[in-house]
Amino acid sequence: MAGEASGAPIIVTALMGPADFGWAEGLRHAHFPPARNLVPAHITLFHHLPPSALEEVKRRLKGLCAGAPPLMAKFIRH
Repeated sequence: MAGEASGAPIIVTALMGPADFGWAEGLRHAHFPPARNLVPAHITLFHHLPPSALEEVKRRLKGLCAGAPPLMAKFIRH
């Protein structure tokens, strides 16, 4: 979870399987300018949460995800 060590804003991302990650990463390299392609492909769930909320965010996410199966999602291409 970004923000943990640096006091930077917290960004929560979802994990992707290897095939989906490869597809998304390929799109990034094909369509993003190299100067803006700073992080690997990712799915942002929450962006710019305050660093002071780190422990609460961890606690709530653990509680919500405990014992829950992974969610299935589809990328929709336009």
